[in-house]
Amino acid sequence: MSVIGAIVGRALIPLAFAASVIAVAPAPANAAANPPDVTEGNTAGPHRADIRCNITRGAHTGGTFCSDGWTWRDFLWPDGRKETFIVGWDYAVWHTWQRYNGDTEWSNWISLGGRANAGVWLLGYRDTPAIRILGTDNNFYCRYWGRLRGWDRWYPCTP
Repeated sequence: MSVIGAIVGRALIPLAFAASVIAVAPAPANAAANPPDVTEGNTAGPHRADIRCNITRGAHTGGTFCSDGWTWRDFLWPDGRKETFIVGWDYAVWHTWQRYNGDTEWSNWISLGGRANAGVWLLGYRDTPAIRILGTDNNFYCRYWGRLRGWDRWYPCTP
């Protein structure tokens, strides 16, 4: 008998198998519609033990981190459209959005730049997205979307 491991939630669970039969744990009943898909360990970034995940929105998959401290955020526009923000494997912030309410394909993942040392956070605005990251220099940086201007530049901000 050999032992392999699988990531379930954020825990490494050993799975025993014999011959060609593999035990697989079912997804929890409260799992997200598009949960991250664990793919490999990261050895190049600021946090060497981070686990790399894939996150799918609509028809597009993006690479992010799924260990503690790395988070993705979903923003809900007033008209019902959704937008997702992640820190990609290149440590830049990426986002994808529904082009209209109920869009099942979503946009391509687009980089907003930056260089994050942890996940992305949404600030408390209700009608337009504003995001904050902890930069690799351990300072906080923010960026917001303006209806007339689109995305503003990264600027230093408070925690």
